[in-house]
Amino acid sequence: MENALYGMQWMTKLLLKLAKEDFSEGEDEAHQKSRQQLIQEQTKNIFKTFVEKESNMELVSTSPDDLMLSASKAREVAYITQLVSQLLDGYMHFDDDMLSKMAWLCPMMSPLIQSNNRAVRVSVQQLVSRMFEGPLAGSFFSS
Repeated sequence: MENALYGMQWMTKLLLKLAKEDFSEGEDEAHQKSRQQLIQEQTKNIFKTFVEKESNMELVSTSPDDLMLSASKAREVAYITQLVSQLLDGYMHFDDDMLSKMAWLCPMMSPLIQSNNRAVRVSVQQLVSRMFEGPLAGSFFSS
């Protein structure tokens, strides 16, 4: 499990780096699409893993083995929560032009709004608000 979490940590850093990079003039369209697809799929995977791990945190029993398992799960959820927070914070610091290219992010964040973690919920609300007040303002509701 530690290897998977470590891999997620590096994937989070890679996603933010790739999303920040501008598409160069010499870069072909297929490469741009594959980069965008990677960013979308891996962001979705990280969010999905967080939601699944968080929802599986119910303690069924109070036996010593179950308590140890629960403590292990809690550490895992705390680590993934940190990664989700880093990803949301990274996206929040993008300029409006970058965020305007990330409208796909809003539907992905909808399960996060029901998180038990207040910091994650607040980060999602702030990012969605920023997107709809800035780069996506008027994209959905034009007169």
